[in-house]
Amino acid sequence: MVTLSAGSLLLWRTADPSAPLFRHRVSASSTSELTLDLEGGVIRFTEGDNLASAVSTIALTGAEEGGRQGGSPFGAARFNQDGSRLVTTYPGRIELRDGATGRLRDTIAVPPACDGCSPLPLTSFSPDGNTLAYLSAPDTVTLRTFGPHRAVTSLPSRTGVDGIATGDRDSAESQDAAVVTRTSFGVDFLARGEPRGTLPRERYGSLLARGTDGRLITDERQLIYPGGGLTRVVRVMRGEGPAAAAAFSPHGRYLAMSDHDGRVTLWDGDGRALLAVLTPGASGAEAGARKGKRPSALAFSADDEVLAVGDADGELRFWSTDAPRSAGSPLPSADGPVLALAFDQDGSHLRVATPHTPVRTYPLGPERTAGAVCTRAGGGLTREAWAAYLPTVPYRETC
Repeated sequence: MVTLSAGSLLLWRTADPSAPLFRHRVSASSTSELTLDLEGGVIRFTEGDNLASAVSTIALTGAEEGGRQGGSPFGAARFNQDGSRLVTTYPGRIELRDGATGRLRDTIAVPPACDGCSPLPLTSFSPDGNTLAYLSAPDTVTLRTFGPHRAVTSLPSRTGVDGIATGDRDSAESQDAAVVTRTSFGVDFLARGEPRGTLPRERYGSLLARGTDGRLITDERQLIYPGGGLTRVVRVMRGEGPAAAAAFSPHGRYLAMSDHDGRVTLWDGDGRALLAVLTPGASGAEAGARKGKRPSALAFSADDEVLAVGDADGELRFWSTDAPRSAGSPLPSADGPVLALAFDQDGSHLRVATPHTPVRTYPLGPERTAGAVCTRAGGGLTREAWAAYLPTVPYRETC
C-alpha cells in the first residue's frame, strides 16, 4: 500500500505495517491520482494545479532490500569499513552478519557491560575491518579476527567500560595491542592483557571512533593522539556541541561529526578548519521533538571522496568532499532510523542498516543512473528525434 500525507509519500507492507519500506518527500502543494504499480516497480502521482500539472514517477528499484527482519528490531548496528561485515545487537547478544546480504553468520551472547549500563553490547571494528572488539564480560575485552588468520583473543580490562575502540592488528608487536577502553577511571590502552598506558580520569568523554592512524575522537570533541608513553589530547571542532557520532575518513583527510540535534559538519582531518555545515540541525520546537532520537550515521568512501549521512527519520544524502557546500545528493529514504552506513570497496554502492532491515543496498554513480534512465526510456534518441530536439549538436548514441 502507498500513502501520501503531509508532504511524505510512504510505501507500506500490509503484513508488517510497523514501519514504512520506502519514504519520499513531496514538495508540491497539490497532489492527486496516486497509483502503485508493483509489476512496473514504480509509484505515480499527479502534482500541480489545473493550469500546470505533471505526472511524477518514483522508481522503487533504486533500493534493493536485503531481507526485512521479523521480530524485535535491532538496538544498534555497525559495518566494517568496506561494508563486507555487519554486527547487529540486541540486549545480551551480538549477531555477526554478511555485510552484502545481511545473512546471519553467528550469534554471541554477552552480559551487560556494568550495572546500570546500557544493555546493548559495546562493539568496534578495527579501521581495516578485519577485527571486531567487544566487551565479552564486564572486565574482559574480546578480539575476534577474521580472514585467513582467524583468532579469538581475550584481554583483561577494568570494570565499568563504557566505550571501546580497536586498531589494525598489522604487526606481531601489536597483535593484542589493539584495544582502547574508556572507563570511569580514564582511558586505558591494552596490550597483551596488560595496560599499555592510561590517561587519568578526566572529562574526555566516551569513545566514538578511531582512525587508521590510531587517533581517537570522543563525544566531548577530544582528539587523542596515542604515542607510546606520550599521549596528546586536543579539543577540536571548536564552536560545536557534544558529538553524538563521528567518523574519520580512511586516509585521514577529513573528520565528520553529528550532534544530538542532527547538525552534521565536515572538518579537515585535524578538526581545526570547518569545511561545511552539511545539515543545519533542528532548532526550537523541532529540536525538542528530536530529543531522544538516534544520532545521524556517517560513512566515508574508501578514497575519502564521498561522505554519506543517514538520519533518525530514514533520510539519506551524500556529498562529494570536494564540494561539501553543495546541497548534496538525496537517495530514496530508508525504512526507519538509519543505524549504520558503509560504502563497498569501489564506492559503487551504499549499504544501509535500519532496525528492521539488516542491509539495503543503494547503487551509486552516473553510469548506473544513466543505465536506469535508458531502461525506463526504452533506449536512446533516434537520429530523427535528435535532429528535432538538438539540431545544433552533432549526433551521438546516448544508450
